[in-house]
Amino acid sequence: MYEKDTIFVDFRATSDFKKSHILNSVNLSLDNLTQIFRLNQNHFFSYLSALGISPDKKIILTGYNNNKEEIISALSFAYLLVYGGVSQVYVLKGGFNGWQQKGLPVTTLGTEIQPKSWKYNISQGFYYKRDAKKSAKNRKNEILITLSEDTNFKKSFKNVIAMPSIDFIINDIEHSDMQKLEEQFKRLHILKENVLIIYPDYRKESLFLAFILRSLGYKNIFILKGES
Repeated sequence: MYEKDTIFVDFRATSDFKKSHILNSVNLSLDNLTQIFRLNQNHFFSYLSALGISPDKKIILTGYNNNKEEIISALSFAYLLVYGGVSQVYVLKGGFNGWQQKGLPVTTLGTEIQPKSWKYNISQGFYYKRDAKKSAKNRKNEILITLSEDTNFKKSFKNVIAMPSIDFIINDIEHSDMQKLEEQFKRLHILKENVLIIYPDYRKESLFLAFILRSLGYKNIFILKGES
């Protein structure tokens, strides 16, 4: 049940984590970690290393019951892990509550996970940086996907797709229908050859969307940095 290289990242309240948790778990605040990443990526990876989280581990994320809001939080954090080179990131179906209801073992003991060096593998930049030398013709391949009502920046991009709601993504995930989800992105003219730029950077929904797109095979994904 407990694989040697598996770590559970439990993002429930610390008080609940102390009462009981799954063996081989670390308790993290995903919102705090996202802020750390925005401020200093090296510090972010160093902090995870101190907890024993590294790219060679299988990471399983869990909240209370992994409802809609918890899935968004979990997969936004998952994108940061994937960006750093982790290839195996999962969300525990049913969360901690579902684990307990199945009668699976829990513990109150502290973690015995040892610190480990994080040799993170970043294949591309995280934040979007416009190349001033790139011609307008070459920028036609760029698509800005905005989850914000802010329109001040839209003049800078030829192709803008407003996505005020991500409910359709959650629905398809819950029904394990990734093929349908990919078809919906195609209908929005979001194609795998495009350079995808997601705005804003301070919302966890943006990182959640980035993770889903990467899971579907999209490779050129960037976050447009903005003010919170």
